[in-house]
Amino acid sequence: MKTVEGIYKTLSDSYAGMTGYTPPEGSEFSLRLYAYAAQIQALFVHMDWVERQCFPQTAVGDALTSLALMRGLIRKEGAKAVGYITFGRDSAAEQTLPIPAGTVCLDANWVRFETTGAGAIPVGERMITLPAQACEAGTAGNAAAGMITMMSLPPAGVTWCVNQSPFSGGQDLESDESLRARLLDSYKRLPNGANAAFYQMAAMRHAGVAAVDVLPRVNGRGTVGVVIATAAGMPSAALIEEVRADLQELREIATDVIVTAPTAKPVTLSVQVAPQSGVDGPTARANAQAALTAWFDGNRLGKPVLLVDLQYVLYQTPGLGNYRILSPTADMDVTPGQLPTLAGLTVSLMG
Repeated sequence: MKTVEGIYKTLSDSYAGMTGYTPPEGSEFSLRLYAYAAQIQALFVHMDWVERQCFPQTAVGDALTSLALMRGLIRKEGAKAVGYITFGRDSAAEQTLPIPAGTVCLDANWVRFETTGAGAIPVGERMITLPAQACEAGTAGNAAAGMITMMSLPPAGVTWCVNQSPFSGGQDLESDESLRARLLDSYKRLPNGANAAFYQMAAMRHAGVAAVDVLPRVNGRGTVGVVIATAAGMPSAALIEEVRADLQELREIATDVIVTAPTAKPVTLSVQVAPQSGVDGPTARANAQAALTAWFDGNRLGKPVLLVDLQYVLYQTPGLGNYRILSPTADMDVTPGQLPTLAGLTVSLMG
């Protein structure tokens, strides 16, 4: 990269060569020349940036998104975590207590959640459970059970709230590095209208599809199995039908495309954690539960469950000073079309 000083010297030497006059340091002429050099250097910087945006290896942001679109790839949108929040009071309601849609609750990390439907605690009852979602898209909304315990503005007569089950499905906007990896891979595995790369790329274009496994000859010659997963894991019947209809239009002649949800591969985890100094045990446990729960998403389709990956999740979890994985005791193999799902999770404190 050319520096301002280097450009200034080039300009000064060129002017001196043409006129025989060298501007003295600090003169008005030299200051103007230095200003010109700064502007020229800014142009070099911008030219360098523009050049980087022309290639998938170095492009970022919107430029990388545009390059991906030229290959038929779409940056994965962020998704909001969804779940249920129970609202209650310590004694039975003496009158109907309405809870409007949009009631905002928070977890210990001040992540906000809002109800997506209205409801009311009936007379003589103490609680009601309503559907809710994170206010913002992203993995921060993947909250473990029992994490959402505060209300921004409590409805009249309601004294507490809690999510009795985890919030899941939250997904960040796809990062540049993730999109770049998919884009470069599309050049290595060129779709030809009949191979696995073709079906995978076509399925990934659908909003909500986070991962795809292609199973050649799933039911014998002339059949192709396409297994899709969403950020939350299992796709809806509507999404499966949407992808199936699209691929039926794109498929090669005399080929039957079968689109299905993954086969669940249950995983039971048992870990022990120790909090960092200044962090209480319940917070450390809750953070570990949330991190491990969020890791088991649709992006794990067809990928093995490696102990080193689980250890890295815990290593990155805030508030943990130490950890130990009790089970599983070995890596777990996963075949194409299988999705590791968290069947059970026990997080205890080290003694």
